[in-house]
Amino acid sequence: MTPKLLVPFDDSPPAAAALEHALARFADEEITVLYVIDADEPDGSLRQRLLTEAFEERRRTGKRTADRVLEGARRYAAGYGVEIATLTAFGRPARRIVEHAEGNGIDRIVMGTHGRSGLSRLLLGSISEAVSQGSSVAVTTVREAGGFEEFSRQDVAHTA
Repeated sequence: MTPKLLVPFDDSPPAAAALEHALARFADEEITVLYVIDADEPDGSLRQRLLTEAFEERRRTGKRTADRVLEGARRYAAGYGVEIATLTAFGRPARRIVEHAEGNGIDRIVMGTHGRSGLSRLLLGSISEAVSQGSSVAVTTVREAGGFEEFSRQDVAHTA
């Protein structure tokens, strides 16, 4: 069976570096590129009901952006002679990435990281760190500058 690879993609330079890394190193694998629109699903609360129109507009705008970004990813992959699957999801990015990977038999996640440290990492958070810590699937993080690190659930358990 062909291994399955997931590449979360938001058109940022680190995400582009991750896609390039995946296409160069894992071209023979089944590659899915996932764009997550950072929007909570309506939960039925009063606040959510009052904001339904704003939520729906954000969803429509996000979907248009996702379509454009994913089309760019398909064209980029075609330049490598690789056909990719694309998918759009709504919700918190780290949570959706992990859920998709674990629910769809993904063998590895390859994702970009800004490589922040210190205060900026504390204030801005790190989706790649949350995915690496929250997923049982192996994760390779790729920096825009070309470096990469590979993590598996066992690596995280040994460093804790």
